[in-house]
Amino acid sequence: MRLFILSDDTSYHITKNSDCNTLTLHEWRIIRHAHVIRLRYGEDITIQIGNTRYLWVVDQLDRATLTIAIHSSQLQPPSCADKPITMAIALPNTGNKLDMIVEKLTEVGVHHIIFFSAERSQIRTLEDKKLYRLHILAIEAAEQSHRWTIPTIQYIQHIHDVLSVDGSKVIFDKEATWTMPHEATIWLVWPEWWWSPSELQQMEPIACVTLWEHILRMETAAIVGGWTLAQHSTT
Repeated sequence: MRLFILSDDTSYHITKNSDCNTLTLHEWRIIRHAHVIRLRYGEDITIQIGNTRYLWVVDQLDRATLTIAIHSSQLQPPSCADKPITMAIALPNTGNKLDMIVEKLTEVGVHHIIFFSAERSQIRTLEDKKLYRLHILAIEAAEQSHRWTIPTIQYIQHIHDVLSVDGSKVIFDKEATWTMPHEATIWLVWPEWWWSPSELQQMEPIACVTLWEHILRMETAAIVGGWTLAQHSTT
């Protein structure tokens, strides 16, 4: 069943109709997807508002609105005691890799994603427009995977600001000898051309772990690392 996620503030997304039995959605992203997947009258969909999911039936879909009929069922979120996972990732060399990293980390269950500019990063900054686009990608990935929460996405310019964020930190290091799991709350992933000497010096006190016996691309390391941490956070 198709899942759509709305924010807690639904005042600008939903209109209650006079018949008291239907609601009309105005959220452009949901309307677009409804047309793409060709929703039809009578089909069931799930709408998540905040921490609650509701079952609805499609009543009408037009160019700018989706009208849904109220369904009696209501789904509550499962209890979740997972340890929050934060991935701090050096900016990759293409925007497409950014999109893939956010999409996959959302699907595997990472809670917070921080991007930062390493000395050897080719992309030097993240504009607000791109951050907004990444947030939309995270919502769509959460809908596709039926995940209850959407990860936060943040850009921090310098690695020393990342290192000053509260929390125990660990570096994913292709040459480390330690293996997972390791107690930490923030995990750092290297840039394409590896850490610079000055960055390594700043990170000297931080523990290192390895993910794989082979050398991984940074985007692969981010996704594999996020999945591995998600598995350990539930055990």
